[in-house]
Amino acid sequence: MALVRVEVKLTDKEKIIEVEEGTSVKNLLPQLESRWRDNVIVIVNGKAARNEDLLSSSDRILILPLLAGG
Repeated sequence: MALVRVEVKLTDKEKIIEVEEGTSVKNLLPQLESRWRDNVIVIVNGKAARNEDLLSSSDRILILPLLAGG
């Protein structure tokens, strides 16, 4: 498989990561800083993503921390 560039927006920062096309959301997260691996929601092209969703070069990815409150 070919490598593709995935643009990831981490709330207020953007990062470009190269992954193989067809990489799952679950396999993308370990490539990020530790604070962006757990307790986050991943949005791909404006929709909540599942761990098994596969990424392509045209995807726009937003990663947000989960918030707790009462």
